[in-house]
Amino acid sequence: MLERTVADAQAHWGPESRLYGQYMQALGITYARAGQLAAARDRVRTALAVIEKTYGADAPHTGAAVDGLAFVHYLAREPQAGIPLYDRATAIVARAMGPSAEPTFPQRMRRAALRAWGGELDLALAELRSVVEEYGRVGQASLTASLMHLGMVERLAGRPAVALELQSRALAAVREGPTAERERIQPRLERGSALLALGRHEEAERELTEALHQAEALRLARTPLRCDGEVALGRAQLALGRAPQAVQTLRACDEYWQTLDAASPWAGEAAHWHGRALAAAGQAEAGRAARARAEPALRRSTLPVHAALRGPGGR
Repeated sequence: MLERTVADAQAHWGPESRLYGQYMQALGITYARAGQLAAARDRVRTALAVIEKTYGADAPHTGAAVDGLAFVHYLAREPQAGIPLYDRATAIVARAMGPSAEPTFPQRMRRAALRAWGGELDLALAELRSVVEEYGRVGQASLTASLMHLGMVERLAGRPAVALELQSRALAAVREGPTAERERIQPRLERGSALLALGRHEEAERELTEALHQAEALRLARTPLRCDGEVALGRAQLALGRAPQAVQTLRACDEYWQTLDAASPWAGEAAHWHGRALAAAGQAEAGRAARARAEPALRRSTLPVHAALRGPGGR
């Protein structure tokens, strides 16, 4: 439907028209939420060029388009591209509405996540703690997303017990309504990852399985955030001696990341654990190949969770 609307706008008003840019922006974000990040990136970049030319570099409409492109890079875990865009989008909002305006908080939250994925854990934690504190005072929506991201970064920083408590707070902050079940999925996946890091494998498997089943029931697209949960589930299955199940779980995320960005450290993480599962299932040669494929991607990361996987002795 949106593709047809964009085509009609181009035919009637031309590819440099305001409406064409706005419809293209909406189409790009729709692709992003459907997990089609390459298609989303192309369309949002096109929209930004049109909107910026129409409204000017510092206009609120341009800020929204910049935010849309930053969101795509956030979903794809591309810190170098996404952080400067969030800096720009937040500055535009702050000039127009003030530094504590509602839209700045999700922008700061996602920018902090990008910092964490890029290895800047201390900066990310400081920003997220600030967001949680400030948004708790002035925000209109719940704190679920902010607490979830803070817990995720605490887990990446090697503090799974802290992460577990934060994910419990994130779940408690969900407000009942039409989107409540959807909002609970990511904190539950992160809760499962924290349980896994604490060695509570059966609890982790149960939490992750239930959350992923809910994601399937709601027909949510696979994204890198969801893949975190699937990789954690595969690891839990592997730890519980269910290697064939782990292979099936981990193969899906390995293939997803190979298509999205094979050079990403998160692609390396998925390939590493897929390789471990293959070896445990008796497919030694395929397991070695997957782990060898993982090494160059893992070496691009400074995160402790990735450093621990590198080399022949990677756990």
